Amino acid sequence: MHSDEGFALLFDDLDAQRVDEAVTVLLRPFPAGLMTGAGMLVANPAFAAASLQASFSRNAYHGTVVWSWQQALFAAGLARQLERRDLSATVRAHIVAAHRTLWSAIDATRSLKNSELWSWSYAAENYQVVPFGSAAADVDESDAAQLWSTAYLAVRPSVIPVGSAAGARLASRSGALDSHAPIFRVAND
Repeated sequence: MHSDEGFALLFDDLDAQRVDEAVTVLLRPFPAGLMTGAGMLVANPAFAAASLQASFSRNAYHGTVVWSWQQALFAAGLARQLERRDLSATVRAHIVAAHRTLWSAIDATRSLKNSELWSWSYAAENYQVVPFGSAAADVDESDAAQLWSTAYLAVRPSVIPVGSAAGARLASRSGALDSHAPIFRVAND
């Protein structure tokens, strides 16, 4: 399992089933999916051979870590899919739920928005964000000159029309329907 499905959501012409499958992986909590309280993981080796699983730990650059730009890519892909008018109400509702879940994670880690990636720990039934590279075991390939962390200059939370193309209402952040409320505020930073 990996977050590269964001590329497909943003650039491919996917059928509704493939869109729903990609969104399902995002929504499922880790270890069954990619979502954690520290953000969306770039990889999850749960279905990989046991001999490969150690290569994808939370100490590996390509492991169970959060990459800021992959979250931005997935957000942009979800926004593109929400512009479609050929998706069923069920698939559309699933995308809206994924959008909310993802942006909640992005908002919760806003203090790391200029970081390329971060790791996590889990204690007392909560995920804690851990700066990548702070553990002696971290295998770091990051490079500040790559500017991956600038993705949010272009990707912002969007207002999501819900329902049919005619007379669409907007979903508010709380989930209640309102004809004028944006689903997420636009950050002023």
